[in-house]
Amino acid sequence: MRPHHNDKDAQVIKILLIKDSPALVKVIQDQLALVKEGSFHIHVVKSLEEGCQALVEGNFDVILLDLDLPDSQGLPTLLCLQKYSAGIPIVVFTSIDDVDVAIQALHRGAQDYLVTQDVTVHSLMRTIFYAIERKKMSLIQSLKNELERKNRELKEMDEMKSEFISKVSHEMRTPLTIVQCSVANLRDGILGKLTKKQDKVIDIALHHIQRLTKIINNLLDLSRLESGKSKIIRHRASIAEILQKEMKGFEHLIGSKSLLVQLQLPDKIPDIFVNENMIAQVLDNLIDNALHFAKKHVRLSIQPQVRDKMIRVTIGDDGPGIPPEDQSKLFSKFEQLGRPYGGSGYKGTGLGLIICKEIIEKHQGKIWVESQEGQGTEVHFLLPQYDEERCFSSLFLDEKVISEARETSFAVLVFVIDNMQMIQERCAKKDINKAFSDIREQVQQKALRTKDTLFYFDLHHYMLTLAETDLPGAQSLARRIFKVIQACLIKDAKGRPIVPQWRCGISVFPGDAMEEKALIDIALKNAQEKNVLGPVVRKKRAHK
Repeated sequence: MRPHHNDKDAQVIKILLIKDSPALVKVIQDQLALVKEGSFHIHVVKSLEEGCQALVEGNFDVILLDLDLPDSQGLPTLLCLQKYSAGIPIVVFTSIDDVDVAIQALHRGAQDYLVTQDVTVHSLMRTIFYAIERKKMSLIQSLKNELERKNRELKEMDEMKSEFISKVSHEMRTPLTIVQCSVANLRDGILGKLTKKQDKVIDIALHHIQRLTKIINNLLDLSRLESGKSKIIRHRASIAEILQKEMKGFEHLIGSKSLLVQLQLPDKIPDIFVNENMIAQVLDNLIDNALHFAKKHVRLSIQPQVRDKMIRVTIGDDGPGIPPEDQSKLFSKFEQLGRPYGGSGYKGTGLGLIICKEIIEKHQGKIWVESQEGQGTEVHFLLPQYDEERCFSSLFLDEKVISEARETSFAVLVFVIDNMQMIQERCAKKDINKAFSDIREQVQQKALRTKDTLFYFDLHHYMLTLAETDLPGAQSLARRIFKVIQACLIKDAKGRPIVPQWRCGISVFPGDAMEEKALIDIALKNAQEKNVLGPVVRKKRAHK
């Protein structure tokens, strides 16, 4: 439908009435004049030719068309008008004897029809408004379908591009490694002593080989991240320790540029749940950028945010800053922004920041830049603080995305203690939490794979883990975990050991359920009804 020109026009329904009967035209005008809600502007023409010309010259919301005109009769009238109507809804007039023709018109694209002899205010208004609304809905659905088609095409093209880049990068990596080793052998004098001039040329060659290697590695990293099919293995970690470890790798560069590096770390920093290598990669990239563009000073800080339970990391430099028009390009692929001071001769791959963004967002975080020309740049990123339930939800979401992409399953295993009430009566809460912490550590070391994590929900007193497996595989894992935990005792306030009576329940995605809470509830129910570990042996409580 053609757009209205202004707000005033938008309140008026514009009707093109194509009919050569003055009497009926007057009836329609009189009927519309009785309508209290809404305003109408009726443009009347008497022939098909005049109607087509009116459509070329004007804007209309609906067309009322008589199929019996002086210059055209029947369905051809509609078909001809449709060439000019540009999607405007058309309502046809018909006599009682021509209802079959009107129905044929509906099949050929008319929105509705009116029997001339039965026109009333109600029928006229209903038909006009319904025709306009149906056309809007049809247009919305058509646009939605087109958008979905375009999105599918773009996704397919993006996947083809990513696959191509990944394959080419893999093919380039091996010969490049051979070239790098050969040039390194030359530099080290294994094939004979080099002159100073030859040394210089070899150093230049190695520098650019290393740069090309970094580009290839970045392309492969980005391809893996964007595919959504690679599992991110996370563990509880200290962001301060990761940052301090990364800083050691930049000591030579800091010394060579005589930079002042200020590290601001509070005394207590909550842990995070991350893939340490990935977060180290983010820090490496951001610190490298800051050191290269800084003139004299670099600031690194970590700040816990109490309200949203996030950790905020900031890397700032006193370099030239970034022009406002370039800041929106920072997280785009292959964008290299020229910052003139401090970074002379420094060229990045144009992939570093987009990889940082992908990694941070995969960890349910956020990254952004604040910069002013001539006053430096700060890059900030947020990561969630370690929290058992939130971390489990994060891991669950990862597993769900990967399983859907690979069309595979995964299992939720829940371990509960049947005699928990007795343990709570005889043990302090801190002792219970410590016991569960010790149990979890034992299980992590002796029963789980590196990529698996066992969570303890202290509010509910049960342990959870996820496993990329089907039901038989999950049952096998449950028995392996039980071999570890059955040897773990909990001591009461008097130091007397209590033997926990364990139950385990399993649910499988997507067969049992699709959402986190539903899968946990099913696993808890199965722990009571289908204990994987066999029947619980209940021991009589000793008399005090």
